[in-house]
Amino acid sequence: MKRFLSLIYLPLLCVWASAYGQTKVLINAPDTVCMSSRGEQRFASINATLYGGSGSNVWSINTNNVRWTITPSTYNVLYTANPGNPLTSKSLTLSFTDPGQYTIVATMEDDNGVTYTKTNYIQAQRCDIQVCVGQLTSAVDFVEDFGQPTGRICYPGDATKPANQKVVGYTCAGYPLGDNFYFISSSSKGRDEWVDVPDHTGNGNGGMLVANSSIQPIRFYRRLQKGLCTGAVYNFSAWLLNTNGQQVFESTCILGTDNGKLTGYRYAGVTFRIVDANTLKVIDSFRTYDVSMNLDQPTWQRYGGSFKTPPGVSDVYVEIVNNNPGGCGNDIAIDDISFQYCSPYIFGFIDGRQSQAPADSLCEGAPVDLTAYYSPKDYFKKAVFRWQRSDDGGATWQNVSHVNAKDSILRFGVGELKGNRLTPVVIMFRVNIFELGNENSPSCAAPSTPIKITILPAPKITVSQDQICLGDSTVLRASGGYSRYIWKNTSPPIIKDTLLVKPTRDSVFGVYGIADYGNNRTCRDSGFALVKVYNPPVVKATADPMMLCLGEQVTLKVHDTLSKFNVLWQPTNKTTTTITDIPPSLGQRKYVVTVTNVKCVVKDSVTVDVMQVPVANAGPDQSLCNTPDFILQGQVASGQAGEWTIISDPGGTALLEDKNKPNSKLTNVKPGTSVTLRWYVTNSALTKCWAADTVIITSLAPISNNVIEADQIICPASKPAPFTGKGSPAGATGTYTYSWQISNDGIAFTNIAGATQPDYNYNTIPNRNVLYFKRIVTSGACTSESNIIKVTVSNNPPTASPMADITTECEIGKDYTLLFDSPVFNHPDGMLLTFSSPVDNITGTCPTRITRTWTAKDPCNRVATATQTIIVRDTKPPVFNQPLPPADTTVNCDAIPAQPVITGTDNCTTGTITATLQETKGPVSPACASSYTLTRVWTLKDACNNAATYTQLIHVQDTTRPTFSVSIPKDTTLNCDKVPTAPTITGRDNCNGNQIITATMVETRRNLSATCASNYELTRVWTLTDPCGNTMTGKQIITVQDTTKPNFTTVIPKDTTVNCDKVPAAPTVTGTDNCNGAQPITATMVETRRNLYATCASNYELTRVWTLTDPCGNIMTAKQIITVQDTTKPTFTTVIPKDTTVNCDKVPAARP
Repeated sequence: MKRFLSLIYLPLLCVWASAYGQTKVLINAPDTVCMSSRGEQRFASINATLYGGSGSNVWSINTNNVRWTITPSTYNVLYTANPGNPLTSKSLTLSFTDPGQYTIVATMEDDNGVTYTKTNYIQAQRCDIQVCVGQLTSAVDFVEDFGQPTGRICYPGDATKPANQKVVGYTCAGYPLGDNFYFISSSSKGRDEWVDVPDHTGNGNGGMLVANSSIQPIRFYRRLQKGLCTGAVYNFSAWLLNTNGQQVFESTCILGTDNGKLTGYRYAGVTFRIVDANTLKVIDSFRTYDVSMNLDQPTWQRYGGSFKTPPGVSDVYVEIVNNNPGGCGNDIAIDDISFQYCSPYIFGFIDGRQSQAPADSLCEGAPVDLTAYYSPKDYFKKAVFRWQRSDDGGATWQNVSHVNAKDSILRFGVGELKGNRLTPVVIMFRVNIFELGNENSPSCAAPSTPIKITILPAPKITVSQDQICLGDSTVLRASGGYSRYIWKNTSPPIIKDTLLVKPTRDSVFGVYGIADYGNNRTCRDSGFALVKVYNPPVVKATADPMMLCLGEQVTLKVHDTLSKFNVLWQPTNKTTTTITDIPPSLGQRKYVVTVTNVKCVVKDSVTVDVMQVPVANAGPDQSLCNTPDFILQGQVASGQAGEWTIISDPGGTALLEDKNKPNSKLTNVKPGTSVTLRWYVTNSALTKCWAADTVIITSLAPISNNVIEADQIICPASKPAPFTGKGSPAGATGTYTYSWQISNDGIAFTNIAGATQPDYNYNTIPNRNVLYFKRIVTSGACTSESNIIKVTVSNNPPTASPMADITTECEIGKDYTLLFDSPVFNHPDGMLLTFSSPVDNITGTCPTRITRTWTAKDPCNRVATATQTIIVRDTKPPVFNQPLPPADTTVNCDAIPAQPVITGTDNCTTGTITATLQETKGPVSPACASSYTLTRVWTLKDACNNAATYTQLIHVQDTTRPTFSVSIPKDTTLNCDKVPTAPTITGRDNCNGNQIITATMVETRRNLSATCASNYELTRVWTLTDPCGNTMTGKQIITVQDTTKPNFTTVIPKDTTVNCDKVPAAPTVTGTDNCNGAQPITATMVETRRNLYATCASNYELTRVWTLTDPCGNIMTAKQIITVQDTTKPTFTTVIPKDTTVNCDKVPAARP
């Protein structure tokens, strides 16, 4: 691909393009392309631009937009820069779906808004590659995928071949590729501006042939193919990729040139050729036409075609040749070059039934026809048939020895097809079809899809049970691959593959198998099965006894006549008609006896109830302290009953609440005595199952006199005194054990190890503030707890209740110590306290603090103090002496009062205090400097800086109006043209230093007449306004009127007498009005006519009256009288006949 340095200067050339040559349109579009069809997508990329110059000296002109019109509309847009408006884009990629000519119109504007249009045509051709309907391959098939190269390589072996024998006709070179050079690589990027795309094969680092196409057609690829079959069809194709991307198409080559001529972009294109290897004559060829890139994404496209080998040709060259001229573009990658035998689809049918799969099942010896077909129908010029069969599932094939073996229909008569009565026999048939002349070349045969014939065995009856017991059923199932089955000896005939039977004796059953095959043909065969029937025995099982205690024996039996059969008892596994058994567990025990006569199995069962022998449990002996009532703890299981009996009661007072209740209450047991009872338990269902148990119930006398002493309070690091009992315990068994317990909280006690004597000495310094002790006395079931002794370790000092400080105002001569409270001391542990005298301390001035301290001491020499402070303060501010100036006053700006001196007194200070004064002014109104507030604040302060303030607000204002310095003009009435100009009026203000103020004047006009604009009333109001908004107004009313008539500016014509044909036209008369300026007024004219003679209408008097009316109705009139008369004779318009003499009968008629 050529590149031109002139393109470098495109940005500079565009500056002066419009000044050099005419602007023209270039469309880059292929002339002819292959359309998309049969799943093969092909596409065409187009673009357009404006340019200037000629020959090789051309430059691009900026194009604002390109709008495309494409007809017909049978295309798809694969790429556009503007998806929202696809046909508005500099470049497009199109896929044409119909053959024919497409019209491409590009419209665009330059920067000046000038519109340009150009039309091109693209021819879309069918480039179909024949679809091979057959599945066969041949030894000559190949796919050239260029392997998996490492880096960039040349075609293997080409380096040593002569130029005319090379596979690739281009020169192998490295990167970047120049014109007429190629390499094999795993990337399509042969130059920097080319796209980088992997190969089409997709087998991992796969190779492709990448070429920079030449100026002249040169062969890309050539291969010799030998051993082709005459009359066979072969496909020759390859996958092509235009390696130019969007940059090359839209920029680098959009104005490509060649030999001084503008060519635009050069599309790639190749021709596939098949050449007779012996004569070098081209047998067939297929063009790709122009091959475009897909601007959406680089995409491979498949091209090629199909050819049929002529008679006598078996060796060919297959070639791919560059088809398009070189230039800027025409760069291509080729991959997966394929040469494929395109076999016909040959298929066979049974009895010619094409709508069904080539497989059928039939009876042994049934007749059948096998028919061969092939597609496409014109594949063979003269077809030769040879039928073959395979008995091993298609692994090996042998020619059929049959009279029809070389016909398109292979016919088998009755009895010719042999099978096996026990198993299916499968025979595969196929037909080989040759082109006449190739029948002795097996490799040129095209075999059909196999026909599968299954020869069925005799129908087989499978019996679910071929031996049954009388009354049982069995299922007969027919099989063998037949279409349906008809059972023999059934009325009506039963047609299905299963049959449920219930024979009463030994029986033989038969079935017919019916096979549907071929074209509405049927055949049948038959099969048989035997079912044997047995009689069931009569079985009745008995047991003795039916109810027994656990551990007893039961006898089981059936009738002795059943001993000739197999007898089995369960769960004992014994096999005689009479057996014995000891049930191992409680509850119902079921015995099942099974008697078997071959297929007749009869069962019977008997169930015995095994009862529990009770276990008597009267519960544990009970010994309670001082308790007359006890709850017995006898136990009884479900289904059992029990009864209590008192055996011994020394006190003679014990009573049973319910003798049959296991947990009966025993009452009135005398303390100090024991009662003995028996618990007798029986099985409720079988009373012979029983057991008994005894229990002793004892009520002990309570323990008394368990008292210890005494509570103690001790100092830290001291030991408590020993604890002793007060008297001796009594009651219970009379034998006592002791244990002492300790607690931290008086609730949860723990035993003290080794403390088991009646008295206890806690010879340890306590580790807690409080400890609690008690003594436990135990005798038999009786336990007694003593009173609790509390030992308090006084770790707390005495305390004093907080005393609130007292605050009081200062008063001259007052004793403030009389205000102190009395302290309250306390000891948390109750120790006695001793007290010392209080101490006072005085500090400070504002305020003054008087602090008193009291002291208390406990026996452990710990001290507590209490303090209280009297705070004497001065918080009251001084008081102003009266009278005071008013707190809020309003004065005029020229009447502000003077500042007075103010004094006051203080409750803690003698004499008077003079107040300080601070005066502030504001805020001042921006519009009125004389309107503001004076704030005067007097402050009195005592020695403690208590301050009192008094504030006076003086509101200064200006409420006096300004006054006029000159007189206001008086009211007057004037004519409209005499209205005077309004004078300037001034005045002065009292708060403004007599500064002159100019009054504002507002003039309003009120029309006095709706029709006369010059009759109106002028009201002039002058307003003096001082800076504070005080105003003074003066008013003048001028009544304006218009009483003057308007004047004629046109001369009124004078009275005159004229002939009737000389009446002058009435002139337009105008005038002016004094109140209307120079604007002219057009007079209205009224013309009246008065006839002077009744017989002469041309004698009359015209009176013309002109009236000037001003807008106020003032009127000026003028009049002209024109006397009109007719004094002129009429004239003849027809020639008067001359005098003449005529005969009496020739007198002419008079003419009007």
